[in-house]
Amino acid sequence: MEGYILFIISLISGFLGVILIWKTFENLNKSKIREERAKEEEEIIEGLKELKSYIAPEQKKASKEYDLLEIAFEHDILDITIANEEGLPIASTLADSEELAAKYSGIYQYIKNFMKKDIVKVSIKDKDGYVYIISISKGNIPLYLIINTKIELSQFSEKSLLRKILPLLDKYLGQNFDGNN
Repeated sequence: MEGYILFIISLISGFLGVILIWKTFENLNKSKIREERAKEEEEIIEGLKELKSYIAPEQKKASKEYDLLEIAFEHDILDITIANEEGLPIASTLADSEELAAKYSGIYQYIKNFMKKDIVKVSIKDKDGYVYIISISKGNIPLYLIINTKIELSQFSEKSLLRKILPLLDKYLGQNFDGNN
């Protein structure tokens, strides 16, 4: 009888030991996979920044905002800046976008006041490319989407761009848009 009890205890101990070793191995693999993914994300971000320097070497230092950089590269856009009515940048592909946001927000306000109409978009073409200032609103918060590109944006590209950028604004503005913040 003692042999059976010893056998059952050994069997249970063996199963528990195998399960413990298996769970430990599984946790180590999960942490290794998480580290690899984080490293791959960093490599992708660095690659995007390097690509940006080749596409527009005269431009300023790139931001660390991966999501906007990705959208900019998808649409062949040099820079994307989202600014509020006061000209303060909310999000940008540029690290130092304060001056750009203030300048183009001011231009938009000037044209809107001059035209005495509700302007939706201002397009500026110069020798280096195009600048688009698009009026957008997220939860009653008026914003300006400032796009700098070497190519002219089609209406389809513009709508596609807006569909991708508007959901990202939740990240930058927070979830409560009713003005009760």
